[in-house]
Amino acid sequence: MKNTLLILFILVNGLRVSSQYSWVTVHHDSIAPKAASWKTEYMSRVELLLTADTWKQRSSRGDTDNGKRYWSLLMADMYMCRGNDSCLNNLVLDPNIGGHSGIYGTYEGSFYKPFSCPGYCFYYFTYYDRITTVDDVQHTKVQSMWNNPNRGFTARKDGYMDPIYTCTEFNSENFHWMARIGGYLLSQHFSDNTNITDGNKPAMQYFTDWVNNWSRATFCAGRTEWNSHVYFPYCFQSVASLYQFAKDTVKQRQGRAVMDWMLMEQALHWLDGNQVGPESRNKTGGYERQTGAAMGYQYLYFTDEANRMSGLTNDSITSLFSTDLQTAGTIANMKYRPAQVIIDIAQRKFNTPVEMHNTKPFYHLDNKNYADWRAKTTDSRRFEFETSYLHKNYTLASLAAGRPANTGPFVELCTWRMGVKNLDFQLFGNSGSNADIAGRDPYEQTAQLRNVMMQVAKGVNNIWIAIPSKILVESDGNIRFADLGNDVYIALIPY
Repeated sequence: MKNTLLILFILVNGLRVSSQYSWVTVHHDSIAPKAASWKTEYMSRVELLLTADTWKQRSSRGDTDNGKRYWSLLMADMYMCRGNDSCLNNLVLDPNIGGHSGIYGTYEGSFYKPFSCPGYCFYYFTYYDRITTVDDVQHTKVQSMWNNPNRGFTARKDGYMDPIYTCTEFNSENFHWMARIGGYLLSQHFSDNTNITDGNKPAMQYFTDWVNNWSRATFCAGRTEWNSHVYFPYCFQSVASLYQFAKDTVKQRQGRAVMDWMLMEQALHWLDGNQVGPESRNKTGGYERQTGAAMGYQYLYFTDEANRMSGLTNDSITSLFSTDLQTAGTIANMKYRPAQVIIDIAQRKFNTPVEMHNTKPFYHLDNKNYADWRAKTTDSRRFEFETSYLHKNYTLASLAAGRPANTGPFVELCTWRMGVKNLDFQLFGNSGSNADIAGRDPYEQTAQLRNVMMQVAKGVNNIWIAIPSKILVESDGNIRFADLGNDVYIALIPY
C-alpha cells in the first residue's frame, strides 16, 4: 500500500467493547495539519529559532565531533538565504565556513565520527544540483571519501561505531542510526557493490538489509536510545534524510514510518516542556524543563499559539534554544510534517486520565545489525515494562526492568519520572552517584498502578528522589507531602 497510515480504533464503554475497524489508505499530506494558521505559525517558530547570533559561528576545526555542529549551522545560514542565488552560491563555495570547506574538512567531511553523517547528507543531497553547477569538485571529494575511508566508517562492527568508546552496548544505538543510514544513502547514490567485510555482502545489499531490519526492530523495541533528550535530534535527522533522499519509495516510506513512531513517543512523554519518560539518556540536565536538544523539535511541532509552553516569551524562547546547535538548521530544511493526531496527543486533546502499559524488548536489540528484530536471542528476549499515567496536569511514568548480569547502568538513566504542568523541574528517581543507585540497577525494581508507584532496591542504603527546591515539603512522622501546583499533590512513604 502506498503512503499508508494504519489506525485501529477500539471504542470502550464500560464492559461493552466494539472492535469494528477498517483499513484506509491515505497520503501523508492528508493527515498533516490542515489549518493554514498552523503552517504560518510553524514557519514563524522556525525563523524565531534562526534569529540568534549564535548561528553565525562555526565551531573549532580540531573537534572530532565538529560534524554534528558544523552542518546544522551551515544549513541554518543556507535556509536564511533561500531565494537568493548569489548568497546560496557563496555559501556552497565558501572555503572557510561553507559547503566546500565542510566537504573538505578533516572531521566535517569525514564519517570518522557518526555525528557528521546526518548533516553531511542533508547538505549534499539538498544542494546537489547547485553543487554540480557552482563547485563540481565537491562531488569528486565526496566520491573519494566514500570509497576510503567513509564506507568503512559506516560499516564498523556493531557497538564500535564511535572510535572513542569502549562501552559497546549502551552508547551504540544512536551511532548505528547515523552511520548506517548515511551508508545506505551513499551506497545507493554511487551504486556501490564493493564487498563489506563484516557482513560479507555488497555495500548496497548490506545497507539495504540493515534498513529493513532496523525499521522492523524500531516498531518492536519502541523506546531506545533515540528517545533521550540528547540523542533524539541526531537520530531524527538521520531518519529524515532517509525519508527525504532515498531513491527507493519503499525506503522513503520506512523512513516516514519511523519518524512518525519517534515523534509519537515524544508526544506521549511530553508535557508543557517536560519530557516525562523513564530511562532516557539525558546527561546532567534531563530533569530540567526546556533542556536538551529534543526540545527544539517539541517546541516547533507541539506548541502552536493556542498551546504555548507555560511562562515562555519570544525572548525566553530564543535564549533557551539559540545554542541548540543540533536542531533548527536541519529541521528548517526538512519536508516532514507530523500527523495532526500526534500533535493532538502532545497537547492532551483526549479525556484524561489515561493509563498506558507498554512492553518493550531489551535494549540490546540493535546487536548484529538488527537481524534479531524478532527478539529471540538471550540478550534481546529480556523485556521492559513501562507504565505511564497521563493526567491533564501531570504525567507519572515508570519502568520495571531487568538486565543481564555484568552490565552496569548509566548514571543518567532513571527508572521513573514525574512531570507537572508549569513546574520547571521534574521529580525523578535514582539521582544518586553510580556508587549508590543509578539507572537500572540489577537489584532495582519499580511497579506502578495508576498514580501509585512502588520502588524497591536490594542492598542499598538510599533511594534518591529529587524535588525542586522551591516546592515546600511537609512531614507527618516519616511521611513526606508536597503540593506540586495545578492541583497535583504527592505523598512519599518509606516502606
